[in-house]
Amino acid sequence: MRILLITCLVFFSMACQATALEVSVGESLSTTSEENTNATETILSKDSQVFGASIFDGSFSKTTLPSYNPHYIISIGDTVSLRLWGYIELQQEAIVDIHGNIFIPKIGTVNVAGLPNNKLNTVVKNLVRKKYKDNVFVYAFINKSQPVSVFVTGNVKKPGLYQGMSSDSIVQYLDKAAGINPHSGSFRVINVLRNGQVIHSFDLYHFLVSGEVDQFQFRNGDSINVTNKKNSISVSGKVNVPGDFEFTAELIPANTLLQLAQASIKSTGINISDWKTNGKTTINFIPRKEWNHTFIHAGSSVEVVADYQDTKLKLCISGEHTGKNTLILPRDATLNEAFKEIQFTKFSASKSVQIFRKSIAAKQKELLDAKLSELESLVLTSGAATKDEALLRKNETESILEFIRRARQIEPRGLVILPESTNKKSFVLEKEDTLYVPRKSSLVLVNGEVAFPGAHLWNQDKSIKDYLNQSGGLGQRANEEYILLIHPNGSVERCDSSYKRRNMLVSPGDSILVMPQIEVKHLQIARDVTQILYQIAVATGVLLAI
Repeated sequence: MRILLITCLVFFSMACQATALEVSVGESLSTTSEENTNATETILSKDSQVFGASIFDGSFSKTTLPSYNPHYIISIGDTVSLRLWGYIELQQEAIVDIHGNIFIPKIGTVNVAGLPNNKLNTVVKNLVRKKYKDNVFVYAFINKSQPVSVFVTGNVKKPGLYQGMSSDSIVQYLDKAAGINPHSGSFRVINVLRNGQVIHSFDLYHFLVSGEVDQFQFRNGDSINVTNKKNSISVSGKVNVPGDFEFTAELIPANTLLQLAQASIKSTGINISDWKTNGKTTINFIPRKEWNHTFIHAGSSVEVVADYQDTKLKLCISGEHTGKNTLILPRDATLNEAFKEIQFTKFSASKSVQIFRKSIAAKQKELLDAKLSELESLVLTSGAATKDEALLRKNETESILEFIRRARQIEPRGLVILPESTNKKSFVLEKEDTLYVPRKSSLVLVNGEVAFPGAHLWNQDKSIKDYLNQSGGLGQRANEEYILLIHPNGSVERCDSSYKRRNMLVSPGDSILVMPQIEVKHLQIARDVTQILYQIAVATGVLLAI
């Protein structure tokens, strides 16, 4: 069984199938609107992200970068680099011994443990000057600090004892513990304990917003404790950074919150959902001009909205025409108004124009995906009576699953079929519609399961059967019930009998598409695959054959 991809010049339409969507101007055009959902469900997303949680992916824990901390306290085991030049020359790496000293040849010992980093050079220089008054220059600095072991506890994903450098940042130690638990841990209050006492607190929002981290020197046995999560507010809608934001206060200025979430400059207001103690929810709209004077309760949800009404629509024009490729029209413009702006050529098939609509394409995609899921379920649950049949079924299943994978990549274009009788004054355009003007043709295209696919000069006396014969006749895998006559405007007719193939009118520019016979044992699977093939072929111009 093989997968054959044949790209054919099939004009886009929607088939009259239960799983396909057909829209004809001859029928009523209706727009299905989604039912109103509970306001709190709209505002709160199940996948809502906690602000800052994404930084803990292991990147910080992998690297330790040396940095200068003027307030670093020199400890036993640290390495001090010494450079002396002038009257005497010396280059040495000295380790701070258990007494807190380093030894300098020809100078003596100097106690450096407990000194801040920015005092080291001065202390060493003063010692050297006691023996050499002039013509000796000194440079001393911390080359390597002693590794320390720090406990990371509280609301982190992997509490434990972690080794690092005393100069490593709080972010690096938290990353070693796989990060803060976003559901229970606080990003605003992270305490460092030494001998049971809190000696420093970190607020990670300083790092998340401005990139600044408090400089702090860790020691052996220190504990980092991530406290319980404080007050939070969920933000969604027209923002660059949606998610849950944490605050230590219970009343938060709206501007502070929306600066963190980076509200869109186009936003016009916010919907605030607040949960009351009586179990009821209130929703209030606050316009943008009032944000400076608005405070939001912790636990609320905020949706940033942009309530603009479009007064214009953009219509894209492609195909056989001259002039503009984009028209800006009134929001309620009709096809008739568009026709007045389009500059047709003598080769334009203006009676066969096509409209591609995004809302229709989305519905087509939804229906196609649903049908593919049904087929996948049927294929995977079909049994076999014998071992030989099971082996055959396995090969069929692999081919059909590959077909399903390819079919899911198909993107319908949402064609609205416009019969010649269309009342252009009553056909209202939609935002981001695309209008395609076909070129007049004197050819008839024959594609699919025929011996020699190709183009033939149109002759008013020839039937579908004649064109098929000119193409070498039907192939061995041709499905005679699914021979399609596709007109330039995208409409499709099935020629499922020899009578139709002899008598159905063929016009210049038409295409004849012969679909393949599905060779599988399971009758329902064969029907479903055929239906999906038909749906894809007429909606996208691509024929996937098994």
